[in-house]
Amino acid sequence: MVLGAPPLAEIGVARSGRDVRAVTPVALGCFFTFATAMTGAVSITLFAPGGPLDAMWQIKPHEYEDLLLLRPVSSVGFAALCVAMAATAFGCFRRKRWGWTLAVALFAINALGDAAHGLSGAWLDGAIGVSIALLILWWLTRSRVRALFS
Repeated sequence: MVLGAPPLAEIGVARSGRDVRAVTPVALGCFFTFATAMTGAVSITLFAPGGPLDAMWQIKPHEYEDLLLLRPVSSVGFAALCVAMAATAFGCFRRKRWGWTLAVALFAINALGDAAHGLSGAWLDGAIGVSIALLILWWLTRSRVRALFS
């Protein structure tokens, strides 16, 4: 045990293997709640460009221009993604198996997107994204974690 680290029971799994206070469903729920807010904001900027939320695109202005060219498909796509993120957050907070399934599916799709991004020339970004997504998928598909969702 690391000095100052919480005991296993405090991070979600008791030594007996029983769920005491599972962190994974809450962490996933928080992650997908944030993803809901972000995809919702992106959707708003695509449906109604020129508003105050456009400031967030200063980080990646070329991507914004590309997405604007793909409207209305990109607008509807991000709105649908926002709904999927919200449903996943709800399912994870409620510890439902379908919430876990959506989370696994979304991370798998993300890994495929990162792989395609890497193959299109941004190999380092793609490799980092795929590695992170695969690590999350490995964690989520462990039997102890999967058992937290019913």
